[in-house]
Amino acid sequence: MRTMIYDDIDREILEILNRDGRTKFTTIAKSIKRTEGTVRNRVRRLREKGVIQGFRVVTDPVNLGYEKQAIIRFQMEPSYETYAQMDNLPYICQ
Repeated sequence: MRTMIYDDIDREILEILNRDGRTKFTTIAKSIKRTEGTVRNRVRRLREKGVIQGFRVVTDPVNLGYEKQAIIRFQMEPSYETYAQMDNLPYICQ
C-alpha cells in the first residue's frame, strides 16, 4: 500500500479541480492565496504521484441528442457464434 502525504494546500487544489478540472492555475492560485508556480508544481507532483490520474469530459446524453439511456446486461455462453454476434449489438440496441 502506498502512502501519499499531502497537505491542506494540496487538498484545496484538489477540491477546486474536482469541481471544475478546467480551472486555470492563476484562478486557483488567487483562490488559495498562493502563486501560480506553486499551484503548477503541486498539480504536477500530484499527477506524478498518481493522485491526479487525468482530466475527463462528462457529457449530458440528452444534450447530445439521445432521448433515453439504458444499461443492458447480457449473460451468454461463450461460443464462436456469440462473439460473432457481439459486433451487431450497437445495431440491435438502436
